[in-house]
Amino acid sequence: MAAMSPDQSRRLREMIILFTLFVVPGLISPGTVSGPMERVATMLALIVRNGGFVLLVLYLTDLSGDTAGMLQRPSALAPKVLGIAIGLFFLSMAVGFLADIAGVSGRSTPFAGVGTAHSPLMWVVLLLMLFVAALMEEVFFRGYLLLRLQQLTGSPGRSVVAAALLFSLGHSYQGLSALVFSFASGLFLGILWQRKPDILAFSLGHGLYNVAAVLLAGL
Repeated sequence: MAAMSPDQSRRLREMIILFTLFVVPGLISPGTVSGPMERVATMLALIVRNGGFVLLVLYLTDLSGDTAGMLQRPSALAPKVLGIAIGLFFLSMAVGFLADIAGVSGRSTPFAGVGTAHSPLMWVVLLLMLFVAALMEEVFFRGYLLLRLQQLTGSPGRSVVAAALLFSLGHSYQGLSALVFSFASGLFLGILWQRKPDILAFSLGHGLYNVAAVLLAGL
């Protein structure tokens, strides 16, 4: 196996640092947060943290001259957004069905019960948090990580599988069913991204799925 060039080594270290920043907060996050104001404060903190992470990834990508590929704007936004959201929804339903058969359950989120509180402020903050979380994951795992992995491996197929594995590991703290769904959705989104990258469509579609999942879960 050929030795890495200094540029490849730098990109690998950069990937490891960013992935660590993505995973560690989830591993040490608290369980269910009690009290409406505590939930709002926790969600606002996540919005700030995730937004800062997005800016960091975009900055590092821009330093490498790779931002243009992430931010290109193909046409037909609405059909792509709906296609991504619907695809994720059916993947979630399939994994949930298999998890029920196997008797596997996921970990509850820190926001259990948010949707039962009739607070306009809480709903606004919740929706913002769900879309910012989607933006963060799409910028990092699709816009950034797929490109870096392809630069390191030279293989689009291997980069999609590796990114999906890392995506699932980043959600492993939520339980086995979440890990399986994250891997499947990582493959689905990675294949779509390799064909037609569009960070806005992917973020909106992912965010729309997040909202639908929260509503259907009765949170």
